[in-house]
Amino acid sequence: MTLNQSIAARFTNRDLVEAGQLAEKCRFSERRGDALEGVRLSIFVDPRPKASGRWLRVLVVFHVFGHRNVDWSGCILTVREERSGKRPVAFAFLHPGGRTVFERLPFGRYRLSMQSYGHDIWTEARHLPTLEQIDQQDWMQPEAVCRALADRAAHTIEPKNAGAEAVATLGVFADRSAEMAKPAVGACLDILCNPLLPLELRSSASHFITPEKAALLSDIDLTPFSLHLSRHPPGLKKILRSEPLEIKLYKSLGTLLSARPFIGNDEMALLEVLVARSQPGDVTIGPDVVYTAGGSKTGGRVGPPAESAERLLTALARSGGRSVRKALVEILKTQSGGDRFPAALRKFTP
Repeated sequence: MTLNQSIAARFTNRDLVEAGQLAEKCRFSERRGDALEGVRLSIFVDPRPKASGRWLRVLVVFHVFGHRNVDWSGCILTVREERSGKRPVAFAFLHPGGRTVFERLPFGRYRLSMQSYGHDIWTEARHLPTLEQIDQQDWMQPEAVCRALADRAAHTIEPKNAGAEAVATLGVFADRSAEMAKPAVGACLDILCNPLLPLELRSSASHFITPEKAALLSDIDLTPFSLHLSRHPPGLKKILRSEPLEIKLYKSLGTLLSARPFIGNDEMALLEVLVARSQPGDVTIGPDVVYTAGGSKTGGRVGPPAESAERLLTALARSGGRSVRKALVEILKTQSGGDRFPAALRKFTP
């Protein structure tokens, strides 16, 4: 398939087809921009060093001849390194007027590409669009945006701050209207409850699960969180964890459960998982240690002794309120016959 055939397959509108063809031919760097003209429209690329002198701000403008209106919604521009750029360095949404800005590109030689929006771009690109650009995409549902950001936090390896950038963006959305805040806080909860993600990332996500925000999730399905927290690599007999993060996890989930109208089967299932994973082992680990199923250790350092069930469950009980405390007491009595009933929880017994 030729280049022109590939672009035509992506777009049916003739203006968009030609826009894609022109974009593919554009090259630019910190030293020069580009300008090309077709039959139906033209493209102008204007890269300018920012005040710091280390980054480029790149303006891209499509000009449609004949004052025709073109629907640019769902179209994105990607920037790749000119020679070896298989993975996008950045992507940006096209504004209704056929223009966009890449706010922060490292100096280098680049080529443009235009494509229709796809969910994978959030994990492929090294840099995110600006918050302003994301806000302007009325055709994207808030749930889709927040899900994409959560996926970026979970799957993007480079650059190293990609996950932190995604979580910070979710934090901004968590302070918006309920329509955006609800999926943003839910995405933060997904990140917090994923034991395979870096501890720092999960800790950052926990900051946005406040009592006020947890109230937005009073009807959310708890099953995925129970499954996340109950999964561990095969062959591992001990749950290896970071003490401070576990406290944040239990407090956040207690806050979430406190907003539920009642403790039903799903809530009890989550509490049972939390009770089971709270039981201490002989060893815990620091942020960058991985124990494989075969017992080998890679990187990091050995941390403090495992956190006790008493402190974890007390944190859960205090943040969860009366209904959670009552359910915890019931679970502990049922599972252990009272043998493992933490002393600190006895005062919560009705």
